[in-house]
Amino acid sequence: MDQHADRDSELVWRCQAYGIPRPTYTWYRNGQLLSGDRGVTLVGNTLTIPRVQGDQAGMYQCMASNTHGTATSTAQLRVLGEWEYFNVNYTVKPV
Repeated sequence: MDQHADRDSELVWRCQAYGIPRPTYTWYRNGQLLSGDRGVTLVGNTLTIPRVQGDQAGMYQCMASNTHGTATSTAQLRVLGEWEYFNVNYTVKPV
């Protein structure tokens, strides 16, 4: 399921698959294998980002595999509150 997350908020995604033998889980971001680096924690079927940052936005994919096959789930993460701060100079004139 696609997710919108505020910058610096926590995101937890769970990938559920059932099978015998029990499936193993592999996570990807934008087609690249995630290995629990860059502020991402992977434990079994759960992906956690404790403090979401703008560069973590993208397409995430969970693959659950066992000897009988593979099931895939895909979701997009959009990070809210990622904008540039800028200074506005103005002059107040009396009326």
